[in-house]
Amino acid sequence: MKLSFIFGIIIIFAFLLSGYMHEQVHVAIFKDYNIESHVEYFSHFPAIVTIAEKSCPTSECELAHEINEAIGYQLDAFFIIIAFGLLFIIGAIES
Repeated sequence: MKLSFIFGIIIIFAFLLSGYMHEQVHVAIFKDYNIESHVEYFSHFPAIVTIAEKSCPTSECELAHEINEAIGYQLDAFFIIIAFGLLFIIGAIES
């Protein structure tokens, strides 16, 4: 049970890191268009939200955010499935 517990902690840490990195991409996109933004982690719990001082000025900026959403969330789902599958296998081997 010890290894599955440690692996579960790693899964949670990786999930939080993924959310942090996802929002930092939004901040970087806004920065490329000279728009100040910041990330709010707990005020909209459980969501992590990037707040910009103004909206995107071009359709390219909006497209960049949409690509980040499309790729980021799909990869998260893929990694969650793999991680919980491995957690199940580790738990089965331990028991």
